[in-house]
Amino acid sequence: MQPAVAQPTMILDRRLVFFLATAATFLTGCPDEGSGLGPGTHPDGGAGSDAGVPDADSPYAVLRFGRYTQGPTRAVLTSPSLVLLGHELAYIEPELYGQVGEEAASPWRGGLITLDPATGATRLYTEADGLPAADVEGPGRGPVSIYDLDWIEEGQSFVAAGWTHLIRGEWSAEGDLHFTAVQLTAPGATTPALISTVVALASEIVVGTDQGFVAVNRDDLAVRRWIATDGLPWTRALVRLDADTALATAGPVGTPEATDALVIEAAAVAASPIAGPGPGYVPVTAASVGGAAVLSYRLPEGRGGLWQVEGDGAGGFVARSYVEADVLAGASAAPFVVNAMAYDPVHHQLVLGGAISVAAPVRTGGLAVIELGPDGHLPDPVRVAPLMDRRDPYAQVLPWQVGLLEVDAVGRWYVAGVFLCNEHRAGLTGLYRIEQGDDGPRLVRPIPTGVRAITAGPDGAWWLSLRDESPGLRCFGQEVQQGVCRLRADGACELYTPNPNTDDAILANASARRIAFGADPADRKMAFATDHEATYVRVGDVAEVLSTQFEPGLNLDATSIAWGEGNALWIGSTFGWDSLPGFPEDQVILVNRRIPQGLGYMEIDPTNGRTSNLRRFVRAASDQVGGHEEIDGLSSSNVQALLPLTGGAVLVGLGPERVSGPLDHFWPELAPTNAPGGIAWVRGRSVVTLESEGRAPLTEVVAFARMGEAVLALDAALGVFEVDVEAKTATQVVEAPWSQDERGLSLAVSPQGVLAVGTTRGLYLQGGDGALAPVEVKGRTGFVSAVRFEADGVLLAGGDEGLLRLVAAGATPPALGPTGPLPREPWPLSLGCNGEVGCVCGGPDDCAPGLGCACSDLSDCLCAAPLDPCDRDPGSAGCACRPEAQDCARNLVCTCVDEDCACQPESVDCTQDCTCGTASGCPEAMHCEGGIAGFSCVPD
Repeated sequence: MQPAVAQPTMILDRRLVFFLATAATFLTGCPDEGSGLGPGTHPDGGAGSDAGVPDADSPYAVLRFGRYTQGPTRAVLTSPSLVLLGHELAYIEPELYGQVGEEAASPWRGGLITLDPATGATRLYTEADGLPAADVEGPGRGPVSIYDLDWIEEGQSFVAAGWTHLIRGEWSAEGDLHFTAVQLTAPGATTPALISTVVALASEIVVGTDQGFVAVNRDDLAVRRWIATDGLPWTRALVRLDADTALATAGPVGTPEATDALVIEAAAVAASPIAGPGPGYVPVTAASVGGAAVLSYRLPEGRGGLWQVEGDGAGGFVARSYVEADVLAGASAAPFVVNAMAYDPVHHQLVLGGAISVAAPVRTGGLAVIELGPDGHLPDPVRVAPLMDRRDPYAQVLPWQVGLLEVDAVGRWYVAGVFLCNEHRAGLTGLYRIEQGDDGPRLVRPIPTGVRAITAGPDGAWWLSLRDESPGLRCFGQEVQQGVCRLRADGACELYTPNPNTDDAILANASARRIAFGADPADRKMAFATDHEATYVRVGDVAEVLSTQFEPGLNLDATSIAWGEGNALWIGSTFGWDSLPGFPEDQVILVNRRIPQGLGYMEIDPTNGRTSNLRRFVRAASDQVGGHEEIDGLSSSNVQALLPLTGGAVLVGLGPERVSGPLDHFWPELAPTNAPGGIAWVRGRSVVTLESEGRAPLTEVVAFARMGEAVLALDAALGVFEVDVEAKTATQVVEAPWSQDERGLSLAVSPQGVLAVGTTRGLYLQGGDGALAPVEVKGRTGFVSAVRFEADGVLLAGGDEGLLRLVAAGATPPALGPTGPLPREPWPLSLGCNGEVGCVCGGPDDCAPGLGCACSDLSDCLCAAPLDPCDRDPGSAGCACRPEAQDCARNLVCTCVDEDCACQPESVDCTQDCTCGTASGCPEAMHCEGGIAGFSCVPD
């Protein structure tokens, strides 16, 4: 019996029926039972489930794609029809992540997500579904962190390392998932063990804890025995060596890494240590490769290598060389240490995930591959190569240090890890899936989260802007996933990496707020408005990034973007009042007029990307104008939405000015300017404020939508207005049903005239009486930042918790998107001189593999064949020498083995500042460590 999650997840609303008295109906059937259903009253916090059982009486179904847990993905378990994702428990700052009401009472997030790789449908399981709850400080509770997963019976039952609990999951004949959890305590221990690794052998399950290894039953998790490890209780890696044997790395509690490798055999009362190839080797991680196991290690000087663990012929096991450190170093310009690895039997590759160097503050790690034979054996010679060219924008997106690497049965790689923000902080990447195509790898988000915009692209795909919060939080321990991706038929969202060809700036993982395409695909126009990043623009064959803080003086916290007629581009940005304590009031006002803000206009030359006719529209003009024209007249400089009109005009949705730029889920206090929001009509240099007709004046216009020739606008507090462009008025047509602590965010209208509104608490649809009514959705929605009708009776809604698809009863939804990998660009894009010999470069990453960036002076750098290090610095460690010439650098001596002589560190009187080679030549109690200036012997 396949788990129910393998079918599309459907969430049924029994309380709300929508139908129209005009034209074709969106929803038909039952009478309206939605009265009394308050907005935002159905956060799951794990409560209930994300899935329902199809019901013929339901007016519509909701399919969920993606969920956001905030905690990083720590474990992935795959089968052909099901993927399990285990997450670490994490704390959500309610103010930053928009949690309100019942959600804010339980700010801890985590759990187990099931994903159908064929449809993209997901379901989240938490403590309310039977997972054990974690003991946490502060309000609320959450599910335990899940650090490892393994199948007991593939697709039917599994075991999970739940930190404080060992968990067994099993699907019933009806497709329901049930959990059994136990705690484990070693003999003599007074508290339960912490569980980090598991592996299910044919006859038992082996569990790694901080109190040692323990064997338990496969069916009821009852303890069989604790396994002696000779003082090495804390497990780091645990994999299957064969059907009834496991390979582990372990060390003493309190050590930062493993110290030994062990073999654990079924029914054995003690683990067997593995003899390594030499002293000073630190085991890092392990993986099953065919019928064997491979163990990675790190040498004292920071380089890494691979062992293969196999029988020694005498009933024991030994680690023999698999890939030498010198060979593995070919994967990177810096020392390459394997932090995670997996075997891809489809493509016959051993996939290696590198670690950020512990020896020097330089970027290392990344992904590399070793091509194996069809039988899984190493070729001769062995070649280790980076997964992709370092110039590829994908290489800028993938983690520098790979913490998670799994391969499924069809050769797709699941990858997660961290990147360096600076020498002191690392940021989380979120989970990616790498899929190999005929023209190279593709990078996808298997579960989209934080959907901020939905735009129809020229390639037949829906383009999504993904971001969970402000990208600056990525370097402070928050998993802020971001990027632009395109929906495919299987529910995956393939990453698009914008690649400028007019300069060397790269926005590989753009933090986009809005995505805009030109009205005619033949014009090949595309633009991204970003959060705290440059604006990406493409016109024809020219793609570039614009520094809008200079052209035309806009805040980098862009809110909206739209193409006008010709090659005109409109960009909206926020406003943040700076109080400047201690300054006179007139100086404060003067400075605030000069800061980047408001609405920008520019025209772009499609032949070279140059901008012209730069204009900035603001409430109050600045006395200092650079290369743009300054035009005042807006009621506020806080632009929220744009809608281009014929004749070169644009409608501008404005919000009130605030004391600082808002985060995605938090609005600061109003600025002392008391500048109100509203709607402005702008054309040329003319600015007209629209008059509003309704119970109250417009306060904050956040979205526009077209309904035939009519234009609709959403006020965050008041509801929906119809805009009379000719009369320059806006009349309220649908009153907001939400309360004061809720705000409207997004607006869409179907061809039949049905309104959909996303808010900070959920989703609303218009019923036959014309009023907006809340949609009941099982599970959280968070802020619904984007709504878009796909077809008659089919609505896409994007929010904090991923993507929802509402399908009306009787409606036939089209495919989510194209099938299979998408072209890397919507239109072919020439990158010109792309890192070949003679191309201008700013560093080695700008040049093709095997080339370096050589500079004749600071401003004249070209890609060229790199000099041999010994040509650049003769006499350095490892370089050839002649004993009689004494041509080695200070503290090095010319050491010969047979006729081969090389400069090496002296083996006596070696001090902390002496140099050493890549192989350790340091005395006792010292080791060779790499740095920016080379290698040196340093104390252990």
